[in-house]
Amino acid sequence: MKARFFPVIDSLHIIAYFESPPLSLSRLVNHCLSLLSLILGDRQICIETISESISSKIEKQKHTAKLGQVIATLDELEPQSSSIRVSCPAPSANRYQEFGIRESIVCLDYYDYQVSHGTRLGPSFCITVNLDWLDNDQQCLLNREVARFANLLTETPGFCYGFCEIADVRETVLGTFYSTAFSNLPNFQRRLARVVWEKEGGLRARKARGVYWGNILSADMLNDIGGVEWLAEFASIDNPRKELLCHELANGAYLVLICSDMGELRDRSLTTWKGTYERAAVLYRRLFSVGLLCGNDSP
Repeated sequence: MKARFFPVIDSLHIIAYFESPPLSLSRLVNHCLSLLSLILGDRQICIETISESISSKIEKQKHTAKLGQVIATLDELEPQSSSIRVSCPAPSANRYQEFGIRESIVCLDYYDYQVSHGTRLGPSFCITVNLDWLDNDQQCLLNREVARFANLLTETPGFCYGFCEIADVRETVLGTFYSTAFSNLPNFQRRLARVVWEKEGGLRARKARGVYWGNILSADMLNDIGGVEWLAEFASIDNPRKELLCHELANGAYLVLICSDMGELRDRSLTTWKGTYERAAVLYRRLFSVGLLCGNDSP
C-alpha cells in the first residue's frame, strides 16, 4: 500500500515564550485579532478553551465570534484556562479534506504549559497564518504588520523570547507527526534545535533557540547583546532595498534577516543575498559570544 503523507502547508509562525502565565492574556489575544482583521477582514472565528476545575476535572468550552470583535468571554475564561485556541476556519472548499485536516486561515494558540520529550515547558503563544489562503496584497500587508505583533508580545508581562519563521508547521513549531500519518520530512536541524532548547531547563527562558527569519528579543536579551549601540551595527549591514530590518521596541527589539514579501521568501529566490547571511552570522556570533544561544556557552 502506497504511503500517504500530509501535504506541506507553508505558513508564517510567530512564536513567543513566557516565564510565567501572562496576566493580560485576553488583551494580547484581542489586540492580535484586531491586527489580523486589518489583513483578513470580517471573518468568523472559533474560540476553544480547556480548563481544569478545582476538582481536577477537565472542561472544554467553545464559542464563536467575528475577527476583530473584542472577545469578552476571554476575560472570564483566562484565569483558569490551561489552553486557548482561536481559529479562523478556511472556506468550506477544504483542499485537504481527504487527508482529514481541519484547515484554518489563521490560528492563535496559548498553552499554560506543554510536555515534550519528557520536559515540562513554560507558557507559549503562537500565531500561525496559512499563506496559501492569502493573496499577494494580504501577504505584503501581513509582512509589514509582523513588527506590530512583535511589539505586542514584548509589551506583555512575562515575555522572554520569540521568533518568526516561514516554513511547514512540522519544521517550525513542534516537529511532530500528524495524527496517524507519518512523515520523515521535518528538517532534522530544526528538530535538533528544539530538543537542545528544551534541555536547557530553566535557562531556556532567557536564551535564543537559534537564528530565524524574524527574532524577537526581550529587553534583558537586548541589553545583554549590547543594547541600541549593537542594533546600529546590525542595521548598517548591506541592505540594497533599504528595508526596515531592525526594530527597536519599547521593551526589546525585533530583528529581521530579510524583509521581502512573503511570496519571494516562500520560493527562496532572495535568500542567497549576501546581506541576509551576513545578518544571520552577525546575530549568531553575538548571541553565542554572550552565552545567549542554546547549546552553546560563552567562550
